[in-house]
Formats: sequence, C-alpha cells, structure tokens
Amino acid sequence: MGLARLLGYRLMNNFNYPLISSSFNEFWKRWHISLSQWIRDYIYIPIGGSRSSTAKTCINLLVAFMLSGLWHGASFNFLFWGFLCGALFVSELLLSKFIFDRIHWWKNFKWVNIFFVFGLFCLSLVPFRTNSFQDTITVYGRLSEIKLYDLYFWFADNRYSPGMLGLYIVVFIEIWFGLNLNSKINLRNKYTNYLFFIVLFFMIILLGRDSGSQFIYFVF
Repeated sequence: MGLARLLGYRLMNNFNYPLISSSFNEFWKRWHISLSQWIRDYIYIPIGGSRSSTAKTCINLLVAFMLSGLWHGASFNFLFWGFLCGALFVSELLLSKFIFDRIHWWKNFKWVNIFFVFGLFCLSLVPFRTNSFQDTITVYGRLSEIKLYDLYFWFADNRYSPGMLGLYIVVFIEIWFGLNLNSKINLRNKYTNYLFFIVLFFMIILLGRDSGSQFIYFVF
C-alpha cells in the first residue's frame, strides 16, 4: 500500500487483523478482503448464495472455497486447501445454527475462540505449503504423533529460538494494539511504535532467508 501511494495510487486495506478473529466468518471478512469479496459477488451469490436451504448453502460455500483454492494455484493441493477452509466455515455455520445460537456463555471466551480459529487455520495451511498430496498426508500424520515435550526440545535446540521468541513478542504487541486493549492507558505512542519496528527489523534479520527461493505463486 505504501509503494502504491508513492506512485499515486490508493489501494484498499486488504487485511484487517485476520489472525485475531474469533470465528471463521469473521476471519474471511478480514483475510484477503478483495479476493473474498470477489468470490462472494461473482461466484457464491450467482450460484445461489444463502438464499436456499441450509444444505444448498453449505454446498455453495464449499464450491466457492474450492474455486478460491484453485485461484491460488492449479493443483490438487490448493483444491484440497480450499475444501478444508470451506469445511471449517461450514462446520462453524452448522454449529452456530443448531447449537451455539441457543447458548450464549461461549461468547464470553473470545480469547479461547481466537486461539481455536488460529490453530485450525494453521493446520489447514499444510496442503498450501507441501509439494504434493502425499506430503500433505505425511505431515498430518507426523503432527498427530507430536508430544508437548517434543515441542519443548525442538524450541530449546533450534537455532532460530531467539528469533522465534522475538517474533512471539511482536505478534503479542500487534494483537494487543489490534484489539485496542491499550485504549485506557494510551500505550500506543511514537516510542512504542519505534520499538515495534526495531524489533520487527531484527526479526527479519534473524529469521529472513539469505538466499533466493521460488515465488509461492509461481504456478498461478
């Protein structure tokens, strides 16, 4: 957006703190907003949207998400990724319609919902990053075997641990500001902004690649 402004163009805000969403419905209104709106207006609504039965609505959502997956790359992995995202969205829709709409106490656990949505979205990204569907199955199989102490020893032995710790701090600061939790004590000022960008700079130095890599949308 900044580079576009230098050239005289104003681009829309395409991401709006999606990783602090407490539901998948909210997530897809915050993540890649331009694409989500295009899929909604030119695919989901024309094929029926939510104007029909619940079953037809779920099918329409799955179709829209799977086509969105193919937009990212012409392979079965991306199609499967779109299906997973659609399945999570549809599952939430059905749970809300038949269970959560009748109980309201769960809305008080927003932080739990945020971590739950974030965790499931991260798991859905496996086919997005693997080279083949067989690799996707292998990764999911290995993930199912992980124990908590394995994570501890991986973090303790990994040479990126200092950078990862700093990254967690940056993410925490970003979530803190994103949720406007600092409004009462006015933590957001030029000094905290400077600190945020300094930490972010060193995280790029520590965690960034020092060699070239293939563009993720190379087959787009």
